[in-house]
Amino acid sequence: MNKFVKRTAALLATALVFACGGYVCKCTAAGDISAGAYSQQGGGPVGISAQAASKTAVLNWSKQSDVKTYSVYSKDKDGKLELLLNTGDNAVCLTDLTARTQYSFVVTGQTDDDEVMLGEIAVTTLDEAADAQLDKNAAAKIVSGLTANAGVDSVTLDWERMQGVLSYEVYITDASGKASLVKTTYTNSAVITGLETDKQYTFEVKGRAAAGYTKPARVTASTQKLVPASAANDISSISIEDITAEAGYDSAVFTWAKVQGADTYNIYIGDEQNGYRFVTSTTSDSARVTGLAPETEYTFVIRGQKGGKFTQYSYAPVTTLSFEQAQVSGLKAAADYDSVTLSWDKLKDADSYTVYRKDKNGKLTLVKTVAANSAEITGIASQTEYTYAVKAHFGKRESLLSDIIFKTLTFEQSKVKGLKVSSTENSLVLSWTLHKDAEAYNIYLVSGGKYVYQTYSRTASVTLTGLQPGTAYTYVVRAQWGSRYTDYETITASTLRGDVTIEFEKLNQLGGTGNSGKVKATYGCGGTSVTMLLNEKGMNLNKDDVLKKQYTNGWCAAFCPIPFPYGAYSWGSVMSNLADLVRSYGFTPHINTAPEMIDIKRLLNDNKLLLVGLRTASGAHHFQIIYGYYLKNGKVYYRVHDPYGNYCVEWEESYLRSRIYAVNSADALCKQVRGIMWL
Repeated sequence: MNKFVKRTAALLATALVFACGGYVCKCTAAGDISAGAYSQQGGGPVGISAQAASKTAVLNWSKQSDVKTYSVYSKDKDGKLELLLNTGDNAVCLTDLTARTQYSFVVTGQTDDDEVMLGEIAVTTLDEAADAQLDKNAAAKIVSGLTANAGVDSVTLDWERMQGVLSYEVYITDASGKASLVKTTYTNSAVITGLETDKQYTFEVKGRAAAGYTKPARVTASTQKLVPASAANDISSISIEDITAEAGYDSAVFTWAKVQGADTYNIYIGDEQNGYRFVTSTTSDSARVTGLAPETEYTFVIRGQKGGKFTQYSYAPVTTLSFEQAQVSGLKAAADYDSVTLSWDKLKDADSYTVYRKDKNGKLTLVKTVAANSAEITGIASQTEYTYAVKAHFGKRESLLSDIIFKTLTFEQSKVKGLKVSSTENSLVLSWTLHKDAEAYNIYLVSGGKYVYQTYSRTASVTLTGLQPGTAYTYVVRAQWGSRYTDYETITASTLRGDVTIEFEKLNQLGGTGNSGKVKATYGCGGTSVTMLLNEKGMNLNKDDVLKKQYTNGWCAAFCPIPFPYGAYSWGSVMSNLADLVRSYGFTPHINTAPEMIDIKRLLNDNKLLLVGLRTASGAHHFQIIYGYYLKNGKVYYRVHDPYGNYCVEWEESYLRSRIYAVNSADALCKQVRGIMWL
């Protein structure tokens, strides 16, 4: 709890009662709290006002020149304060309130030196029947006093605040009369940016009460025309105006008014004594500078440029925030049916983040603490609006809270999650994550742009049979709950091919040339097989050099006499020896020590050459290359190349399996031979 919260209860002054748009509010001005506080003695109250409906209240107050951010607290009957939010605006919307309930809110401002009391206001929400009356009253009104002040690429709109109206929506109307929403605000002004220069725009502004709207007010304004450089005044006599600087923890964002005749703006950093160095340039009217030190004063210079001409130096001092003043930025919520994934930008120096759920009274409940800049929250209610907040931690230091409002999806808006597929030559197995509340899952084939019903499942998987080998299929899956259905989730996958073979002419070149010639080996079957894997990746190695490297480095499981010839006797190499040999050439091997036949098929379908470790009839360790398979009379045959003698065999699936798993004897070294390796 900060120093303001500890002292506030003793410092609040007497209430002043006034009427606020059909309901009663009590406004209490703050006493003389601390140096620089906005007290009645120091110039009067800051003008906190409120508008309320049954479940919503909007607070407004006057901006203070030396206040950087504002904090809004809720105050319970015992005087205890709970922080609801921090904002740079002078208006906030508080949601999820309870009808016919009195709330007390406190607003403070953070200056460079202190957190000062601005005021307290008590708000009584309406009953739900009164919402309808608010909407009825609003429907008969129109926003008044609407004016527009145009810049080069922006327009500032102002209007009179209306009682009984909680928010205002600003639209741009096109030539056909279609209105597009561009901004929602809780104040009586809005700046619309990103407009085209020298163009006429029509704006509409309408107020919103509980759910109903006022009639729209309209105003037309034309953005200013950029004067060509040849016709403009000499920009060297002009200074950039209206510079604003928004400080972050290790960054700052600058905005300014564009200068007619300038097409580029340069940002510099430094001081008068040491000079200024260039940081960045932009053609826009804003720039973000990163990589600054926290809690540090900087002076920036902004200059407009056109060709070799520059505007006058325009200074922009800024002081970066402390960790306690910073906020997590970029907070986003990807809502699902009964879960949400929150993500945010990393905050420099943060070592963890805490996620809270905020109730309608602003009370925070700890959900989880994470090290990454994202968090998945599960087990929440569907079709429900939530407010979550995130703060960063740096040792014992904490940042300010950042919050976000989102609504979980309806059953119809959600999708089946985790949809994946595994394949054989004639079937596909679809699987997914069970969907909360789902009673069944319907599967459709996408054919000719239409969804053709196939089958349903009450579990999280289904097997689709009778398919053609080597064929791509697209399916959609949706969950069912009574007569309700989720949205469709789509997946495309191919069945395995029935015949996958690398041409032997290509295979025969993979051993390079050497004293044994091509891939023929009377020893070193493992090293020769590794050579074939590497050369298949374009290495063009000589197998004899690979074998020499293998045995010279001792990548074998038994005694290996050197020098050349470097044949091994006893039991030779194991799979881990060959993995070391592969890594020495800069590749990372993939190894499966207990492969199923379907694993081998899938890899062959991906055009992988496979090194297989097995056992000979005599019990010796042996390595070969699987380079294809095919179907015949309902059986699967694998094409296997044996470097020992350079010959190829075709083994039926059950025989290959027995050769691989025969390594499963009591001999510990033999167990280390079996499996497959690929690159």
